[in-house]
Amino acid sequence: MSENTSLDGLRQFGLLIGLIYVIHFVICANFTTIKLQYYLEDKEATAADGLRFDSDKEGISILINTLTFDICGFLTSSLLIWGILKQKHLYFIPWLIMAFFLILQTGIEHLASVYQFMCHIVEPFNYPQINVNVEAIKILIFSTTLVVQILFHITIQKLYKELVFEHQTRIFETSSATYIYYLGCEDG
Repeated sequence: MSENTSLDGLRQFGLLIGLIYVIHFVICANFTTIKLQYYLEDKEATAADGLRFDSDKEGISILINTLTFDICGFLTSSLLIWGILKQKHLYFIPWLIMAFFLILQTGIEHLASVYQFMCHIVEPFNYPQINVNVEAIKILIFSTTLVVQILFHITIQKLYKELVFEHQTRIFETSSATYIYYLGCEDG
């Protein structure tokens, strides 16, 4: 009885994680779309004034890549929710892969902030452009985000393994019952 209750609690927490990620990616996609819209309006205004627009191809490609990643994140989080509701463990795989890359990205950003912070501490005159307070806050934010992302990933992995085990148990029980029925038919 307690195993089923803990699995139900794990499913509810998994649904909450999926919902958090869906909301996160919807908000991020909206902000990215707004930034992209401002970029295009600036381009049109500059062209209307007869001035040459310095196209920032790197900036526009970053915005488009970010928007693409946000849409993929939304879809994988939606698949996670659907997989939890329908108890289909295979729907978890895209989310687990996406979450792994998010953890990797956050870890790299965290290391970059720590590196900049340490460079300023060791040689403050060679790195005057670095604001130590801002870097300390970034380190704190990246550390917290990284821990939360890892905990969410571990939780969904555990739920994935529980559903795989449940699925395999159902298959074994079904095949055992069929085999026993087959043996019973042979005797009669």
